[in-house]
Amino acid sequence: MAQVVIFDTVAPLPNEVAEDIVEDVETSVESDVEYYVELAESLGDAYGYKPSLTVELLEPLDAETQLLRFKEELERFQLFPKNTPMQQFRGLMDVFKTNAQMTYQPSQVMPVPITLICAEEGGDSQDSDNQDSDNQNSDDSHAQQRQDPTWGWSRYAKGSVDVILSPGTHMSMIVEPHVEALSATLQSLLEGK
Repeated sequence: MAQVVIFDTVAPLPNEVAEDIVEDVETSVESDVEYYVELAESLGDAYGYKPSLTVELLEPLDAETQLLRFKEELERFQLFPKNTPMQQFRGLMDVFKTNAQMTYQPSQVMPVPITLICAEEGGDSQDSDNQDSDNQNSDDSHAQQRQDPTWGWSRYAKGSVDVILSPGTHMSMIVEPHVEALSATLQSLLEGK
């Protein structure tokens, strides 16, 4: 039987809101350096830490060292597991950058079960008072969706949306040691349990 499994992600915003957010990202982030700094600041706001990365600190460095410094910043605040190979980290950053630039709106409600797997740690406690004005619209919209237990996915479901908590944060749930629990959850879903 077909099913949709979603990993720790709020549902797509209505088209007009999503288009505004993508336009803000496209106009405010012109380089990888700015992307790393903005992402570190957003994560800092969400997880309660003050990032040390700045454009001035990263700009003089070559691209590989910039990425390494960003990875070290995330590791320092336990937002990303230490000793993750750079190739894997680089791949994840490419996915994050692509996702930040995409707008997707499902064209129809699918008649299949939807399961939302949410990270147990972090992400729910964003303090909107600390957000800059360019990101306020996005943060407010996502905060509103997170008030809904299905994070907005129920509008795309014909039936209910099952919500399952998985250990870790959004980033750490897909690597050791938390990936074992996520794997067990997926195996159970595939077996129809």
